[in-house]
Amino acid sequence: MADEDLPLAAKLAWIAAATAARDINDELTIVLSVIGTVMEDYFPGEYVLEEAKAAVERCAKKNDSVLDTAMRLGIRAPADTLERVLLIR
Repeated sequence: MADEDLPLAAKLAWIAAATAARDINDELTIVLSVIGTVMEDYFPGEYVLEEAKAAVERCAKKNDSVLDTAMRLGIRAPADTLERVLLIR
């Protein structure tokens, strides 16, 4: 199914979902970086941090699935944040 085949409401929902997934991935990148630094510098092999890192990586994969599906539908997330796309701010 291509972008032009989607009803407007579905298209808008996918744009919002893709934008949210992209925004969340940006935040998860920061969390992974901090966890990695803390693990390397202070707590190498710490089980709780390993679990937190794995959970963040799982979330990132789920977000990537949303983005991949949107791309297959011909929908790209706008450059704006989700708040701007939804006119929250």
